[in-house]
Amino acid sequence: MIKSISVAFIYLLTLPILPQFLSIVSSAVVIIYFLTMLKINAVNKFYNGSWRMFLKSWFKKRK
Repeated sequence: MIKSISVAFIYLLTLPILPQFLSIVSSAVVIIYFLTMLKINAVNKFYNGSWRMFLKSWFKKRK
């Protein structure tokens, strides 16, 4: 089992597409992280957890 995993990993390292794959995965992780922080720190506190109210606030003035 371990040998097959290590062989598969070494094979993946030799593929020319690996850097693009890693950049896509890492970008997705960063985007998910920042959206989660936005939800926790802004949307939940000021807009009662509603993304709709948060997005509407970009276009409407707060009263």
